[in-house]
Amino acid sequence: MKGKFLKAVSAALMSAALMTTAVVTPLNVSANYQLLGETTFECKMIPWHAVEAAPAKQIFRIEDGTAHIKIYCPKGAEGECWDLQLRHRGLSFRAGHEYEVSFQVKSNREGIELESHISDSKDDKRYFVVDGGEMHNGPDMDGNWGKPYILTTKYQTVTGTFTPTEDIDAAQWTFQYAKGDKYAGNAQEGDEIWFDMMSIVDKSGNDVTSEYDNFGYTSRDYSGVENNYISVNQLGYYTKLEKEATLGDNSGDIIYGTSKIDIGSSPLRFDLIDTETGESVYNGKTMPFGRDKDSGDHVHKIDFTEYNKSGRYYLKVGDWRSMEFNIGDDIYDKNMLTNALNFFYQNRADSDIESEYISSGDKKSLAHSGIDNAEKAFVQNVRIGSYKNADEPKDTYGSSEIDCSGGWYDADDNANHGKSIVKGSNTLWTLMNMYERAAQTEEGKSKFADKSGAVLSPDGGNGIPDILDECIYELEFMKKMVVQPDEPTYGKKYAGMVYHRVKDYKWTELGTKPWDYIKEYEMTRVIEPPTFAATLELSACAAQAARLLKPYAPEKAEEYLELAKTSFEAYQKNYYVYSDKDYKAPNSLYAPEYIEPDADSDVTDEAYHAACELFATTGDTAYYDLIKEYKDAFKFIAMFKGTSYSAYSEPCYNKTAFDLTNTAAEGSLTLLLNKDKLDAKDVSRLNTTLLSAADEFLRTESSQGYGIPFYTETGYSVSSLTPDIVIRGYEPGSNTKVVNNAMIMAYAFDITKDRKYIDGTATAMDYLLGRNPMSFSFITGYGEYAVKNPFHTFWANEVDPTFPKAPDGVLSSGPSAYLMDGYVRALGFVPGSEDNPSQRCYADSVESWCTNSTGIDQNAPLAWVLSFMQDEASGYEQQTVVYPTAEPTSEPAAPPTTEYREYQYVMRGDIDLNDIIDLADVTMLAKHLIGAAQLLPDPADDEIRYMRLKYNPDVNRDGVVDILDLSLLIEYNLGKKEIVPSKGVS
Repeated sequence: MKGKFLKAVSAALMSAALMTTAVVTPLNVSANYQLLGETTFECKMIPWHAVEAAPAKQIFRIEDGTAHIKIYCPKGAEGECWDLQLRHRGLSFRAGHEYEVSFQVKSNREGIELESHISDSKDDKRYFVVDGGEMHNGPDMDGNWGKPYILTTKYQTVTGTFTPTEDIDAAQWTFQYAKGDKYAGNAQEGDEIWFDMMSIVDKSGNDVTSEYDNFGYTSRDYSGVENNYISVNQLGYYTKLEKEATLGDNSGDIIYGTSKIDIGSSPLRFDLIDTETGESVYNGKTMPFGRDKDSGDHVHKIDFTEYNKSGRYYLKVGDWRSMEFNIGDDIYDKNMLTNALNFFYQNRADSDIESEYISSGDKKSLAHSGIDNAEKAFVQNVRIGSYKNADEPKDTYGSSEIDCSGGWYDADDNANHGKSIVKGSNTLWTLMNMYERAAQTEEGKSKFADKSGAVLSPDGGNGIPDILDECIYELEFMKKMVVQPDEPTYGKKYAGMVYHRVKDYKWTELGTKPWDYIKEYEMTRVIEPPTFAATLELSACAAQAARLLKPYAPEKAEEYLELAKTSFEAYQKNYYVYSDKDYKAPNSLYAPEYIEPDADSDVTDEAYHAACELFATTGDTAYYDLIKEYKDAFKFIAMFKGTSYSAYSEPCYNKTAFDLTNTAAEGSLTLLLNKDKLDAKDVSRLNTTLLSAADEFLRTESSQGYGIPFYTETGYSVSSLTPDIVIRGYEPGSNTKVVNNAMIMAYAFDITKDRKYIDGTATAMDYLLGRNPMSFSFITGYGEYAVKNPFHTFWANEVDPTFPKAPDGVLSSGPSAYLMDGYVRALGFVPGSEDNPSQRCYADSVESWCTNSTGIDQNAPLAWVLSFMQDEASGYEQQTVVYPTAEPTSEPAAPPTTEYREYQYVMRGDIDLNDIIDLADVTMLAKHLIGAAQLLPDPADDEIRYMRLKYNPDVNRDGVVDILDLSLLIEYNLGKKEIVPSKGVS
């Protein structure tokens, strides 16, 4: 009893220290200082977290004040004990100090071998080791190697004294137990291990300090602002655009001990406070929304659109407040776009990164020499998931060795220095589309002109817009990935096709120096077999580049056009219809066995995209005819229900316009920028489908408490966790989907000049920059409370202070209910639990690759949206709204009967037309009544939509839409009044 009491007190003190620390806090230490961030597992595991090397698999959770590990697959990629681990990083030791180390452990069966040691962050050096039932200095600290500890079904305590002979920074304490072939480990499926009472105490305490931050916890409580329950865009709002914030009760925050408030269900007074004078300059009433599913919070929305005086402000509701923000006309300035685009230069492969071309951060530490300026890799004659050693890719599966230098590292795949053609092409299209859109005006051309400063590039001064120079760097790498006729395995049949990806044969650790990792790790680079997806996406981007480069570099443009045509012809020559029998085919050109988000067994959308780019560039009617052959031609294929594949998962549906596996919308957007080549009828069809999608995203924003234009519809299984776990929530890369969907609304604004679409685009940025349940900016360097530790091998200062911090302008991939990395799970999230609100599933740690990754395909749309906002939002003036005339995409059906019209289309109270009457309808109707939203479209656009929006708001059927209808709708949502949703028009 006494032991449990002391343990509980210890846990409470640690929790209290965490809860009261909003920023990094140095702890001044006397003797007997505890180094570990968690010792007793009463309420959390972090900074302890589990690590696995697939296919090794384990699940861990807090159980009765212990860290409980259950092993599902005991053997991993390297067949050694380190394939399954529990570890604590971020430790520092001082020479000559005496450290008392101890832990308790038990297992569900006798005889499990447990290896443990203290090492450097790369796990290369052994400073302190377990040796049977004792611990002592290891071989890299004037000691000897150890041997595994043998577990029993009862708790045993292991202790030892560690006396370093030199200072050690960026160390880690690791436990390893997977089934090993050589060194240690005899785990079996179903084994369970319990850890408790972990401790490293500095007995000397002579001027030692340690810094504990929030271990990746991201919450309002850590924002640095007291009573921060109002979420705002931390950068600010444009004077003449919509301005919304969200008051949340924080009830969705699962972090132990976080604060909660009661905001009630009645409107509350809010005040907009001028930070200079401290006076209220505007006030109004909050709009109760109810429970927001994706955040888990109960929320009120705050609309202060009417106030448009430039300045610096914060919002206040009673004692609750927001962070400070600006109102003005230059919210996203030139430097922000430059920093977002500098991401690509800093992730160039095989190139020295010079401080002269780095736009932010510690330029000296961010600069580095190239990895391998003459990079070569081995083409694999079969797709291999994992390799036994560095020789296997060369001697067993190597078909040939080719030059694959150049291009960008995928960044989120930077732990194996991957360069994916699919991901690179998706990125290229976005960047070149950004330029093509901007270049419609002289101002846009000037912004991206050679040496304009928007893009920092060593290639500047050649007369080519610098953004296109950056794209050329990637395209030149892609050219090298085309199958040549003399390639032994693929050349005879598949010449002209494109290899899928180049990568390391195994993963490398965080904190890996780019200039020596190949030599240090004895790394072998491999090239995966060709795929249809890679071939078609290269064709699309080469055609796009040819179109844009023609005025500046006609010879280069012609070279890329020829590449686009030959790649497309290679696809046409080799294409076959996919069937289930191809799933296990080792060289399947659909590559469904790839354990990647860009795995794709349906390349219809990629073919459509390539044909669109080729037609836009050449005007050749053969491509135009080909476009029309594709199913749903001139529609955004899978616009609303895009099937997205994930690691070993079933398809799930996410409300996104396009992503790595759904690229048809990219082709359609290109056609819209080149509509002078299209028939008028086809332009109208494209406009109609685009506006339909944009309206869908606007409705989604209105239906979400924090205004995000994205949500998921169904659950999905992820067998890399366990097959019985069903994930309900955001996939990895939710923030990428936010900016992709914002692009669709921006396109809708370009077509119509309707303010609601630029408002929708701005609202998407609001979410990314702080209007979210954590009051947190997902863009490095922007906002007072912003991401600091995105996942990146080189920007790994969190685990090793000798490495640089991330530069400004890097977008985090954002919350994900996948919870696939051990770090985010250690925060207390349980995979598959319905208590995991998607927007809370996040950790700001370089080790949370599932929620905090970086990526070329996510920074590109961020840059696109920033460029758009600079062009259109600064100095915005209300313009004439022009809605294109809608034309049917097929022969019209017979006119519906009056009865059909009445009962099929009208549901009084359903304001946002989603066939559900809820609080989102209250919000939309309230905004309509105060003039902040216009419901009715032109009846010529869509007669059915017009009729629904005309009659649905008239809840009491008195022929007038007024406050009585709003009152009835509010009472219905509070359960106090019943609405008979009349579907008749009369």
